[in-house]
Amino acid sequence: MDTGFVFTVTSTTNGGFPIYGTFSILLYNLLQGWVESEVSVSPASANPSHTLLNDTVTVTNGVTSGNIELISPSAGIITAITFISANTTKSYMLVSRPAAPYKLFAHTIVGSSYQPQPPYFAETVTTNRILALLG
Repeated sequence: MDTGFVFTVTSTTNGGFPIYGTFSILLYNLLQGWVESEVSVSPASANPSHTLLNDTVTVTNGVTSGNIELISPSAGIITAITFISANTTKSYMLVSRPAAPYKLFAHTIVGSSYQPQPPYFAETVTTNRILALLG
């Protein structure tokens, strides 16, 4: 995962705290996933069965922006969230052999919001799409 934080001062109190400004928190190339593999052999069969599970969550270009009040060198209070945007994709693939067909799906969620309402400051989902392929 790559992260970034941008802070722009909008006003100060003659060099002391609090310092007011705008911020953006950036998340790029976030990847979370796991792979499981299982091989089993039945005493009644000479052919082993194999199951492979590949489950991945990818987030690209997530950003949260707003206003912040810095009250010390290491503490701040977020006073407003003005923009949220994120793109999350989850892919899932299950392959079983010898007999079962493979299963694959990709789920994409995209959200964005300008001036989200409190108390949750939630973004609006603009895309919610599932692509399913069964082998």
